[in-house]
Amino acid sequence: MAENGRKFLKFIWKVENFSYLWNETDDFLQSPDFYLDIFGGSGWCLKLYPRGRFSYENHVSVFLERLSTSEGPFEITIDSEIALPRPNGATEYRKEMKDLRFRKGYKVEI
Repeated sequence: MAENGRKFLKFIWKVENFSYLWNETDDFLQSPDFYLDIFGGSGWCLKLYPRGRFSYENHVSVFLERLSTSEGPFEITIDSEIALPRPNGATEYRKEMKDLRFRKGYKVEI
């Protein structure tokens, strides 16, 4: 448990050979599903758009999605942090977001 009494989950998804991905804009890779017992077993995944979405072409986009078949409460509010490391371990990109609200099937760009 975190020092402030809040619970957290760390999910690591390693994408092999990222620089060799030749996806088209709006094509995505989906992480394995993961589940949060603290929210009634709600299911989640990450969606990675290596070449971006149509609205942000040629920029990596990452979405956190609550699965539409997810268990748990109707609406969940979470804090999120994402980091994209380089192969040498240095952090390329880091972003924190607070009070994100998710319903089943809802996704947020993080």
